[in-house]
Amino acid sequence: MAILLDRHPVEALRDFDALARVTSEDAAFHEAFGETKEELAAAAETMPIGEQSQWWMPLLECDGEPITADPETGLLVLRGNLSCGEPDVKGPEYGRMWTSRRFRLDAPTSFWYSYDFDFPEDATLEIVGCHGGCPERFAYIGTRDQIGGLGDGGLGDLEPGEYFLRLSRPVSDDDGAFELVIDPS
Repeated sequence: MAILLDRHPVEALRDFDALARVTSEDAAFHEAFGETKEELAAAAETMPIGEQSQWWMPLLECDGEPITADPETGLLVLRGNLSCGEPDVKGPEYGRMWTSRRFRLDAPTSFWYSYDFDFPEDATLEIVGCHGGCPERFAYIGTRDQIGGLGDGGLGDLEPGEYFLRLSRPVSDDDGAFELVIDPS
């Protein structure tokens, strides 16, 4: 499924679902995706092998309108609270909860000066591209200590495009306020 979605937009999957209700599955597949199942399988055999999580297609995180930079300041601000009871916090799963923010960069960022961040010490931050495959999709993953401490700017360079920030941490009612400010200028 991930390889199919890596090759075709999610709208094609929706078209396939609708077509498969009124025609044969093989015909619906060919009409929606423009290739047969066998052609997809042959193409999949030639694709690079990556860790399973890198093939995961972030359908929900990449749906809807992305957050963009404030036109007056040029800053892109992603904030929230990663605590139980917050309406946009998901989980628990395997003792962890998470939240995400989709965003769009119109200019590249730089490792040295583009980031200012604050998030709980027990949280893991991920920045994931909405497009691309294994291993390019995962732009960054790490804890606050791995990034280098508050405001140190230890996240990597990002090219213009659409991404999402996901923060996860052990289930907790403690304050989980977070803020990541990106200055691509």
